[in-house]
Amino acid sequence: MTAPVFTSQCLRFSFSSLRRLIPPMLAVLLTACGGGSDAPANYPIGGSVTGLSGGTLVLQVNDGETVSLSADGTFQFPSELPGGTAYVVSVQTQPNNPAQTCSVNRGSGTLNAAVTDIAVLCAPNAYRIGGTVSGLVGTGLVLQNNGGDDLTVAADGGFRFTQPVASGARYSITVKTQPSAPAQTCTVNDASALVTDRDIDNVTVQCSTDVHQIGGSVTGLTGKGLVLQNNAGDDLAVDTDGHFQFATPVASGAGYVVTVRTQPGEPSQTCSVDRATGTVADQDITDVKVQCATNAYRIGGTVSGLVGTGLVLQNNGGDDLVVNANGSFRFAQPVASGAAYAVTVRTQPGAQTCTVNQSSPIVAGADITDVRVLCTTTGYTVSGTVSGNTSGGLVLQVNNGETVTVPANGTRFQFLQPISDGAGYTVAVRTDPAGLACLVSHGSGTITHANVTNVQVSCSPRMHTVGGSISGYVIGPDNVRLALRLNDKTPVSFDEGGNWTFDSTPVAVGASYAVTVVSQPADQFCEVTHGSGIMGDANVTNVQVTCGPSTPHTIGGHIIGLTGNDANLVLQNNGGDDLATNADGSFAFPIKVDSGRPYKVTIKYQPRLQADACTVRYGTGTVTGDVGDIVIDCSGLRMSKRVAYVSNGNGSVTAHAVGTDDALTKLDPVAASGARLSMLVADPQRRFAYVASDVGINAYQINSTTGALTAVPAGPAPHPGVFQTLAMHPGGGFLYLIDWVKGDGSVTGTVSAFRIDRDTGGLMAIGLPIDLGVWPSSPVIDPTGRFLYIANTHSGSVSAFSIDESSGLLTSVSGSPFAVGFPNYLAITPNGRFLYVGGGPDLLSYAIDPASGALSEVVASVDLGGNSNITALTMDPAGDHIYVGLFEFRINKGVTCAITSTGGLGECQDFSTPYRISSFAVDPVHGFALLTHQSSYITPYAITRDGNGSVISVTPGPDYDNSVGAVYSTILGW
Repeated sequence: MTAPVFTSQCLRFSFSSLRRLIPPMLAVLLTACGGGSDAPANYPIGGSVTGLSGGTLVLQVNDGETVSLSADGTFQFPSELPGGTAYVVSVQTQPNNPAQTCSVNRGSGTLNAAVTDIAVLCAPNAYRIGGTVSGLVGTGLVLQNNGGDDLTVAADGGFRFTQPVASGARYSITVKTQPSAPAQTCTVNDASALVTDRDIDNVTVQCSTDVHQIGGSVTGLTGKGLVLQNNAGDDLAVDTDGHFQFATPVASGAGYVVTVRTQPGEPSQTCSVDRATGTVADQDITDVKVQCATNAYRIGGTVSGLVGTGLVLQNNGGDDLVVNANGSFRFAQPVASGAAYAVTVRTQPGAQTCTVNQSSPIVAGADITDVRVLCTTTGYTVSGTVSGNTSGGLVLQVNNGETVTVPANGTRFQFLQPISDGAGYTVAVRTDPAGLACLVSHGSGTITHANVTNVQVSCSPRMHTVGGSISGYVIGPDNVRLALRLNDKTPVSFDEGGNWTFDSTPVAVGASYAVTVVSQPADQFCEVTHGSGIMGDANVTNVQVTCGPSTPHTIGGHIIGLTGNDANLVLQNNGGDDLATNADGSFAFPIKVDSGRPYKVTIKYQPRLQADACTVRYGTGTVTGDVGDIVIDCSGLRMSKRVAYVSNGNGSVTAHAVGTDDALTKLDPVAASGARLSMLVADPQRRFAYVASDVGINAYQINSTTGALTAVPAGPAPHPGVFQTLAMHPGGGFLYLIDWVKGDGSVTGTVSAFRIDRDTGGLMAIGLPIDLGVWPSSPVIDPTGRFLYIANTHSGSVSAFSIDESSGLLTSVSGSPFAVGFPNYLAITPNGRFLYVGGGPDLLSYAIDPASGALSEVVASVDLGGNSNITALTMDPAGDHIYVGLFEFRINKGVTCAITSTGGLGECQDFSTPYRISSFAVDPVHGFALLTHQSSYITPYAITRDGNGSVISVTPGPDYDNSVGAVYSTILGW
C-alpha cells in the first residue's frame, strides 16, 4: 500500500518540477543561439483570504503547488509563473475546525502581470440538530435548542430543530414544557456538545409518566382494625386519627377509588369516605376525608318470676324503665360500642326481690339481649364457674327442672329460681357443648341460709381414634416396612396389611387429622386416601392405604435465564446424579426415581461460581409420577465482559478485549516465566488465570474491569517439564498439570494435582505425580467435575481418572487407559456425555458412563482428510458442533461437524484458512472465533447459523496484529 503512494508523489513532483524548469532551460538555449532577449517575464500569483476561522485552508494552483493558511490575510504561491501561462487557483483542502466552505473568486486567467486580486471567502458550515423521543404519551412537550427554536413534539420517534447550528458552535437541548394529560417528566441525554462536521442525531429524550401519592386524613377513629383500600388493593391499616397515605403511587391520568375494606372494632365503628374518587392530575391527592363514628346499640333482656308491680330498672344509673310483666325489655337510650353498661334494679316490686344477671359489662358490636332479671319471693340461688367451654351449647339443669345455657367461652352461670332454705339441690349437665364432655363438681347439697356459689363445671374435648385398612402391602426382601404417621406423632410401622388403628394417639373432636406415609416399603408405593379431615364425634375408620409395585419416574423441569454458553451449571438430585448444562430449556436427570421416594434438586456448581446466579423452585417433594415442573431460575446471572487471551511463542501472554461488535482491543502483554507456554485456563469466577511453561505454572490475577493480567504475589509454582498443559476443575478449587515426559528423562509423562488458594490464587501441590502413557496432552475435565481425561499420543490410549471433589486427588477409572488409536487432541461436550478424540486424520466419539467415567465407542473412526493430520480440536460452547484443524503438506483447512443427540457426527463442511491452525477458540456468546497459527497475527472468524441452529458458514475476517507469534488462544466471558 505504501509503494503506490510513494510512486504517485514522485510522479507529481517530477511533472511539476519539469514544468517549472522548462522556461529557464529554453532561455539558456535561446541565449546560446542569440535570442535570449525575447524570454517572457515571470509573475507571482496571490490574493487575500477573509472569514477563515476553521483550522488550515490549503489552496492549489494548476493542480500543483500549494499554499496553507490558518487565518485571514494575504497569500502568494511560492513560485512565479512565466507570462502567458494559464493559471487556475482552487481549494485543495477545506478548513475543518470548525468545518468551513471556502470559495475562490477571480481565481483563473492568463498571466500577463502579477496577480494579487484573487479573493477567497470562507464561511462556517451549519448542521441540523435532532434525535429521538421515547416513552411519550402526554401532550404539549416542547423542546428548545440554545434557549430558543421551540419545537413541539407530539409522539415518540425522531425530531429535528428548524434552525441549524454552525460547526464549532455548541448546541444545548432542554425541555421547555413538560407533557401533560397525563403529566410526564422528560429528560434529555447527550443534550449538549460542539457541532463538528455533520448533523446531530444522537440526542435522546426519555419520558416517563409521573406518579403521585394518594392520601388524606382520618378523624373520629377510636377503634382498632380500620383497613383502607385504593383501587380495590394496596391495603392500608390505620390505627389513629391523622394523615394517611397509600404505599403505591398512582400514575398521572389514572383514576383512584378509596374505600373501607375493614371497619374498626373495639369499639365497633362505621367509617365513611368523602372525596373518595377522582383522576390523578399533576400533584399528590391529599384531600380524601375518612370520618369514623362509634356505633351504638340497645340494651335489653328478659324478666321472669315477676308477680308484683312497681319494678323499675336502670342502665348506667339512668334511663329508667318500668317493667310490669314477665318477658323481654329494652332501654330507650342506646350505648356506644366499647362503653360499659350496668343494669340495676332501682325499685323492687312489692313483696319480691329481683336480681340482675348480665354476661358482659362492655358493649361489643351488637344489641345486648341476654340480660336476665329474676324475681323471687323467698329462697337462695345456685351458681358457679365454667372452664374449658370453647364451643357453644352447654346446658345445665338444677333439680331436673330449671335450665341455664352457657355461651361459648362463658365462665359463670346462675340459676334464677331460688331454692328454699333447707331444700336440696343437684346441678347436672343436660347437654354437652359440641365436641366437649363436661363434668360437674360440688354440684349437690343442701341450701343452708346462703346462696350456693361454688359449683364447678369443667369441660374438655372428646377424643376419638383414627384407623382404616391396608391392602396390597408386602414386606420386601430388605425388610423395609411401611410406616404411617398421624399428624406430627411418632410414626408407626406395620408388618402386614389389614385393619389398623392409632390407638395411642386419639384426636379431639373438631381438631384436624392427617395420615401420611413416612416410609415406603421396598419396591412398593403406598398411597393414602380419605387420610385427612376434621374429627367428628365418632371414631374415624375409613382411612385406606393401598400399596402396589413402585414405578420409576423422570425428575426434570425447565431452566430460564442461563446466558453465555460458558456459564456451566451443574445440578444434583438427592445429592448425586450430576447433570451439567449451559443453556435454557428443559432438563431431566439421567436416573429416574421410584414412586413414593423423595426427590431434592440442588445446585452443585453455580454458573461461573457466581453466588445466587440461579435458584431452584419447586425442587423438593415425593414422587407420584413424572416430575416436570421444577424451575431453575438463572435471571441473576450477569455477563458484561469478554476477553481473548493469547499464549505467545516469546514467553508472554497478550489479552485482547472483545467489544460488542467483536472487534479486538489489545492490552499490554504480561511476561511469563519459561518458554513453551500452554493455553491459558481460568477459574470459573474469572479471578485467577494460569499458564504452564517449561519451568512451572504462572499464576495471574484477572482485572474484572479491563481483563488485564497481573502476576499473583506468590509467584510461579515451580515444576520443570516439557510441553506442559493444564486443566481447571469446574469447582475452581483444583488445577491439574500434565507433563509430556517425566523428570527422569523417560518418554512417559505424569499428571500432578494442585489446590488453589481461593483468596490469593496461589498453588499448593497435593498428592504425588501419577504416571501416564507416552507423550500425554490435551487434558479435559467433565463439566460435573468428577472425571479427568488425558490423551496418551504415542501409547494410543486415553487415561481416565475419577476426581475426589473434596480433596482433589485422582483415582484411575476401571478399565483405564482406554485404547483409542492415535490420540492427539480431546474435546468434551458441555453436558459431559461424550468425549471426542482426534489424531492423524481420524475423529472418534466415545460415550462417558455417568456413574463410572468409563468410555465406550459411539462412532468408529471418521476420516476427515486422507493423509491429513489434525492440528486442533475445539468443542463449540453450545455443544452441537465441533471444529477441527487439518494440515496436509502445505494444504491447510478447517472442518466443522454437527454433533447428534446420540454423540455421533452429522454433516461436516470445510472452511478455509491459509494457515496451519494451532488453536481455534470459539466465543461463548456470539458467533465469533479466533484462530492462531504461530505468526504475529490472529485471525477472527464469523460463525453463521441458520434458523435451526446449524452452522452454515465459518468465514475469516481481516487479521489482527498480535505483535508476537501467537500459539494458543482462549476466550473468556464474565
